Amino acid sequence: MRATKQALACLIVLQMCVRTYQRRTATDRPNIVLFITDDQDIQLGSMECMKKTLRIFSDEGAEFQNGFATTPICCPSRTSMLSGLYVHNHHVHSNKDNCTGTYWREHLEPQSFGVYLSNSGYRTGYFGKYLNEYDGSYVPPGWNEWMALIKNSRFYNYTINYNGRRVKHGDRYHEDYFTDLIANDSVNFFKRSMLLFPHKPVLMVLSFPAPHGPEDPAPQYSTLFYNSRSHRTPSWNYAPNPDKQWLLRQTGKMEPVHVAFTDFLHRRRLQTLLSVDDAVEKLFREMKMFGELNNTYLLYTSDHGYHLGQFGLIKGKTLPYDFDVKVPFFARGPGVAAGLKVLKPVANIDIAPTILDIAGLPVPEHVDGRSFLPLLVHESRLKLRKRSRMVNPWRHTVLIERGIRPKLLKLRERLARQQERFSKDARIQRECGKPEFQAPCKGNQVWECRKNEADRWRIFKCRGAVGFLHECSCDGGNSTSESHLANERVFLKEVSGGLKRRKRASGFRLLDSSPLSSWEQYRTRSSLPAFVPKELLEQWEAEFFNYVIQKEVEEGGWYQGIFDALEEDFDFVAYENTGRHGRYVRSLESPEQTALAKDVDDSADLQDDILLVSGCVLFPNDTVSCRPAVYNSIVRWKQQKLLINGKIRILRTRLQGLKDIRKHLREGRRFSVSRRLRPQDSLLPGTENDRGPAMPVEAKGAVETSSSLSKSDFAQGCSCERSEASIHDQGHPLRNPLDYEISESMLMEWLASKERSRQEGKKGRRKPEANKRRKSKAREMLCNVPNLNCFTHDNGHWRTEPFWTLGPFCFCQNSYNNSYWCLRTVNETHNFLYCEFVTGFVSYYDMNRDPFQLNNVLGEVEVPILEQLSAQLDKLRRCKGSAQCEAYGAGSTRPGDP
Repeated sequence: MRATKQALACLIVLQMCVRTYQRRTATDRPNIVLFITDDQDIQLGSMECMKKTLRIFSDEGAEFQNGFATTPICCPSRTSMLSGLYVHNHHVHSNKDNCTGTYWREHLEPQSFGVYLSNSGYRTGYFGKYLNEYDGSYVPPGWNEWMALIKNSRFYNYTINYNGRRVKHGDRYHEDYFTDLIANDSVNFFKRSMLLFPHKPVLMVLSFPAPHGPEDPAPQYSTLFYNSRSHRTPSWNYAPNPDKQWLLRQTGKMEPVHVAFTDFLHRRRLQTLLSVDDAVEKLFREMKMFGELNNTYLLYTSDHGYHLGQFGLIKGKTLPYDFDVKVPFFARGPGVAAGLKVLKPVANIDIAPTILDIAGLPVPEHVDGRSFLPLLVHESRLKLRKRSRMVNPWRHTVLIERGIRPKLLKLRERLARQQERFSKDARIQRECGKPEFQAPCKGNQVWECRKNEADRWRIFKCRGAVGFLHECSCDGGNSTSESHLANERVFLKEVSGGLKRRKRASGFRLLDSSPLSSWEQYRTRSSLPAFVPKELLEQWEAEFFNYVIQKEVEEGGWYQGIFDALEEDFDFVAYENTGRHGRYVRSLESPEQTALAKDVDDSADLQDDILLVSGCVLFPNDTVSCRPAVYNSIVRWKQQKLLINGKIRILRTRLQGLKDIRKHLREGRRFSVSRRLRPQDSLLPGTENDRGPAMPVEAKGAVETSSSLSKSDFAQGCSCERSEASIHDQGHPLRNPLDYEISESMLMEWLASKERSRQEGKKGRRKPEANKRRKSKAREMLCNVPNLNCFTHDNGHWRTEPFWTLGPFCFCQNSYNNSYWCLRTVNETHNFLYCEFVTGFVSYYDMNRDPFQLNNVLGEVEVPILEQLSAQLDKLRRCKGSAQCEAYGAGSTRPGDP
């Protein structure tokens, strides 16, 4: 009996070898395997953990270093992979509209690459995630073996369509983990094809759910990557961004809970990819055992990239920047040189025509993409120092698009509006129209606006403001030199008491050149100053812009998702204890609230007497009136109450911060003040208050100084050498590490406070009934911000280890006006991104100088060049078929170049 089994086994092996030999000699058409991951980035370092995949593809195959997803959204990108079409031609614009809809099923699905290869004799199999809205009611045409996930990515507790049958899976790792199921079923399909259909080549698509949410790792990998920080690129937490589109102008820096979350989510994403790494190697070994590697092309990519804290956005995709549109893109197969690096841009629309080309099939004319097989062969021959020439030059540019493009104004008009909005003078004009900056200084006013001889607003600092003359300190601000303090006193003496003698100090310019005969006449005109150094004006102007931006951050000009709780003392606000290290709790007002505020502001009689808070108004007689919507809607009522609670918390936090500052000043005082400065006193010389010394006199060691002050003397002490990093960030208005960066120690302090709060709750600090009520209230939390797509996250989000234990929070990852159309150009000399947004906003990033797209340098590009880029973009977004799309994408390096 035993001998019989051994003989039977030998016979099976012999038969397999004979059929494999027959197959290899009977056909020269290669096998094709496409690996697709979900939401996998290339810029955040996710490929670094996949050592086996990198060895198979990068070391032994080719890496496309500029592989792009033309639309960084799951269903549109996957539709482009299957059809080879841009989004504007297949019309699947989101994960909902037309994702596996009627138009797709009737017109595009019958023309997927699976249909063409199946009709030509290939054995085809699809395994894993298909399209987000696939409901499992049918098996798409073109696939002999079909094992596809119903709906979106899951790792456990999902349902699949297996060759027309619905099969439910549970939560047992060895039987249900979806990544492993894809690996096992694809290997079994390959084995059966080799044994039963030896004369047929094989096409397989392995579409993994990783690293998409819910990011459930295999148990054996759930403790790895604890300290991974590869996602913290230079654009990580780089916010706010006044030079970018609306969404990023509204997004501020992350709170400590968000920082901890990005680290935690990055860890889980890497853990899920280790199972993909195993699956790739498993199929690779099976092919090697069957001797099929030399007759197989392997392709590896993702549907789009991902961001984790980039530009302050906590997580997500959909942006036109490289972290979202740049994807892993690898290939290996016959004729592909090992270790090849290809710089020319390829995209997801090129996958379908490449698969058709590998199979020896003609590419239909309606397909927008182009086969990169000739490019691979060409680059491989060059690497091996062999002669090679591409008949048709490869493109320089791919189209990045999201949304349906409306009719926009001409580019020059949009640029004019954008320049008007963002120019310095326009910003000063807008800010100086606000009552809080009107002259003369009063109360706690910090800045005042006055017009010069050209009737243009100029910025001056009020006398009561802290450090009104000198705020430059390169060593932390605690060692102001004695000579500089003396220079400040001399400067005040020159511009105040010296004015009586009409003495003009060297190095100062007259602000007003009107023909006035005397200083008395000068002072009668709005108390304008006579002499102010140019350097001081420029310094004040820069400080004023920073002051305005910081004020907008504190009052909601930039938003970072904060959870609005129904109870004022909800646990999440325990962060108040460390609030000085972060930003304040904020919300955005709705358009209706903004309109109400405008109505009240327009009333001159009520301007100083009405306290306006969102949708409610407090009148001088202590009566309160709210908009009708507040009373008629329980949701609006709750939102109004939450807003008031948030403002109270802000004021409490600010008050505590002011007390800390007062204590610090009291304990560290170095001066005896001879005359107290009142906050309402102006810092401008030539006013009624300007009769004596305006600076405190030191108690010890008075320094004798010259009675004259030169331009160079004034600038002394402010020429600090900046590091390369600070020069790199010089264009960012809020790039102050001391005030805005969240260090590791601060994060650990915040985490410790959360743990203490949790432990106190366990000790029964509250009554059981109170705990029950609070849990009930937590379920009703709201996370709504006008015009933004916001979501909540809590401790129950993940059901597998590692678990999130830092409590609930809210985050906003997208906006309704974030549609765009971009040119992404890469070649030997240029590397840039040019974008036009649905709002009319235009941006330009030069990645040769700024690889992480931190600064919009649109103003450095000449308008005629921008017009040519806009015209090229307009052609690409309308192109149909590879003939048009390639012609518009393979133009000059950049319009205007020779």
